[in-house]
Amino acid sequence: MPARPRLSLTQEVEVVRRYRKGESARALAVCFGIAIQTACNILHRHKVKIRPKHPELPPATYDIRPVKIDVVKEMCEQFHSYASAGSIATYAFAVFENEIPVVVFAWQPPPPGAAQAACPEAPEGVLALSRMVAVPKSKRQLRHISKPLRRQMKYLIDRTRWPVLITYSDEGQGHTGHVYKCSGWHPTERSKHIFYVDKEGRRASHITSEQENDRGLKQQGRTILQRWEHRICPPGTAKEWMSRNGWYRAKIPGRTWRSGNPAYCWRRKIRRQSLPTPLPTTNTPTTA
Repeated sequence: MPARPRLSLTQEVEVVRRYRKGESARALAVCFGIAIQTACNILHRHKVKIRPKHPELPPATYDIRPVKIDVVKEMCEQFHSYASAGSIATYAFAVFENEIPVVVFAWQPPPPGAAQAACPEAPEGVLALSRMVAVPKSKRQLRHISKPLRRQMKYLIDRTRWPVLITYSDEGQGHTGHVYKCSGWHPTERSKHIFYVDKEGRRASHITSEQENDRGLKQQGRTILQRWEHRICPPGTAKEWMSRNGWYRAKIPGRTWRSGNPAYCWRRKIRRQSLPTPLPTTNTPTTA
């Protein structure tokens, strides 16, 4: 087995500096091509207190929990202007008051075209906030929906896997994106889109194909969508960010996509590598 690299004193000081600024020992081990234990040993030598492996999140004044997508769908049918939601989600959360959900959020990868437009170098690293809806203010104590949204972006979503978050505000529905502004998102592309409705009048963004349109969707008109983005690393560096954090694409044996191409999934591991130049960061959340 090849020997692991030994870090110089200057490199050890850099490890200490970045750990104190919030990076984890695991992330530093990936970046400097050393074992996690080696990173911890360096911190011990420099008399740095090691944070717990699974630290407690900062306390919140509201009760937010992961939920099943059915909770999101039920809330959207009652209170969302589209009156519908998808059947799957990568993450789904709800804020509860007296055991009743008052705000829900659903996250899932966007359509390939939207992901490619937002992050050409790594569309696989894009996650979309597909649904966010709350009961009327008169029926909840939570005043600012941006607070649980920021908590998800900073602590509850794995930003090593999803460096780019996107969402849309529908100006045709009177949405201004105020919650996104308060949560640190940035407006980018603004464009016109066709929208559809089903037999019950529920909105849908597009039809994937006429053959698969079993909802009876019909074109209803056009609206203006404003795209919002939140990045954990500078534009153009998402692919390198994922690689430095150990993510790689692995084939799934014996499985293919509908297109006939080999199926794959994303996995994470620590890999020994040569010493890289650290990536500059923007709005990198501090490890709790």
